[in-house]
Amino acid sequence: MDRKTCLITGASSGIGESLARLLIKDRWFVVGIARRTEKLEKLKEELGSNFLPITCDVSKSENIKNSSDFLKKQNIIPNLFFLNAGCGEIEDKFHTNIHRKTFETNYFGVINWIEEWIHHNSLATFAVISSLVAMHATPHASAYCASKAALKSCFQSLKIQYSNSSTKFITIMPGPVKTDMFKSNKPLPFIWEPEKAAAYILKSIFKGKKVIAFPIFWRLFFHILQILPTKMTARILR
Repeated sequence: MDRKTCLITGASSGIGESLARLLIKDRWFVVGIARRTEKLEKLKEELGSNFLPITCDVSKSENIKNSSDFLKKQNIIPNLFFLNAGCGEIEDKFHTNIHRKTFETNYFGVINWIEEWIHHNSLATFAVISSLVAMHATPHASAYCASKAALKSCFQSLKIQYSNSSTKFITIMPGPVKTDMFKSNKPLPFIWEPEKAAAYILKSIFKGKKVIAFPIFWRLFFHILQILPTKMTARILR
């Protein structure tokens, strides 16, 4: 299939939805992956025939395989993958189960897509939504921070491994973005709307950037945290 085709996980809201809208405006065919069928169908009504909704829970590897098999049978071969679906929760107490659940969505829910497609389309570009917390963790979110750091390391390794091939890997590290998942106990500066984040991501990708971190305030903030003593970062992040 010659048309530009993009697969987006977490397409029913937030950055994923905004990416879908912008790409369709730019005449891409978008495969929207999400758990919430009603939201996907509503998007389909709005975006039209260039949007294909697929209900899929990315925390379940068999769902990813079934969705991928369906697309391959229909000869729908994405050129670009936005692996954006994620989850996170505030951890009042440490629980291993929270880590397992978070990694099933945030980490395995990414690499399972790569496994399904990397040998099927050698020209594919895989873009993952990590986070600036991959640079320095924040409290009460150890599972989320660990999963995003794992994605950053995974994609760094894959970039090197496939550096001489046509397969590309892009790491996207947003700071605070107003999405359904984002929660903060205190007001924070420089929080981006998902539409602004999506536009910045696409502009950066089409410029050829392989690591995309934003906004600049939060990128510098997390860089500084990396060099500060733990006691000082603890006071700042409380």
